Amino acid sequence: MGMKIVSARRDGRPDAVLDGCRGPLAPNSARRPRRAAWKAALCLAGAMAVPAPARPSRAEPVRVERSEPHMGTLFRIVVHADSERDAERAVAAAFARIADLDERLSDYRADSELMRLCDAAPHAEPVEVSRDLWEVLDQAGTVSVASEGAFDPTVGQLTKLWRRARRQHALPDSRLLADALRHVDYRQVERDAVNHRIRLARPGVRLDLGGIAKGFAAERACAALKERGVPRASIDAGGGLTVGDPPPGETGWTIGIAGMRREDRPVRFVRIANRSIATSGDLSQFLDIDGVRYSHILDPRTGIGLTRRISATVIARDGGLADALATALCVLGPEKGVALARRFDADCLILRLDGESLRPTASPGFSKWEIEAPARWPTGDR
Repeated sequence: MGMKIVSARRDGRPDAVLDGCRGPLAPNSARRPRRAAWKAALCLAGAMAVPAPARPSRAEPVRVERSEPHMGTLFRIVVHADSERDAERAVAAAFARIADLDERLSDYRADSELMRLCDAAPHAEPVEVSRDLWEVLDQAGTVSVASEGAFDPTVGQLTKLWRRARRQHALPDSRLLADALRHVDYRQVERDAVNHRIRLARPGVRLDLGGIAKGFAAERACAALKERGVPRASIDAGGGLTVGDPPPGETGWTIGIAGMRREDRPVRFVRIANRSIATSGDLSQFLDIDGVRYSHILDPRTGIGLTRRISATVIARDGGLADALATALCVLGPEKGVALARRFDADCLILRLDGESLRPTASPGFSKWEIEAPARWPTGDR
């Protein structure tokens, strides 16, 4: 799901509205933003302490915003740094980190480390992998076990079928779907925690890290910025945000959580710092066949896209964790979803659209992040 990023002044009036709602991009491709109101899942309002003068003095922080396409979406980085030079260098390093992870974790690239691992399956013995691939697979495995398969990185064959289904606007062939489902089982990814090795135990297992990799990359990019002395930053990964220290003069980054319809304005606002937030749902990506809406979020246990209208927003200490949990919560639903989030010390807001009624369910701790809506939130196209 996309985002609307708003740079706001202290008085609550926006300086600019940048519509970041985009569908998947082909690898290494860029696309011009679509200008439409309230298509966002998350809306980031990084507040400035005072309206920026035309030529800020050297003592005042400099705000720099840059975007690049990676992992099938557009990553946007906003930083506040002591100088433009410091900001540009740090942002370049962060994007380089994301690009490196894209090369390792992509299921679009035949030569990625992830696809080489899959191509060699089944493995007689555990295989040594890079630290990055180990960490993301270990995190994915942890969420898979805790969610009892509601999140499952072995859905690669199913994902391929549903991508084709959306292109052709037709449901996958039932026989192909049944065959793909036979290869979905997170327990076939064996993890050697001592030596950081991975073994795929069954032939035909295809990994898809689309439900965790972008959040994982945003987290690592934020770390790269901090290592270069730029801790006041936000990384928008096209469906989730990882933020560092607050913008100058603020206590956190203000984020709006959209409703379930394109025309909806944000229904809740939160303020976070040094946390990650991710939203999963079918606001932008779905397949409508004979009046049935199939979400791009698949239930790994059935192989079918979700048909109920649901979205889940998760606030967690880590970008990859927030990303994976948001997907799992959509599959599990409110009661089991909230319980899963609490196991990871995360907070969540689950929205269900029942006819015309929006039904929210929040974890007990979600309210501590909530704030009142900004005084003048933008409306209409910009």
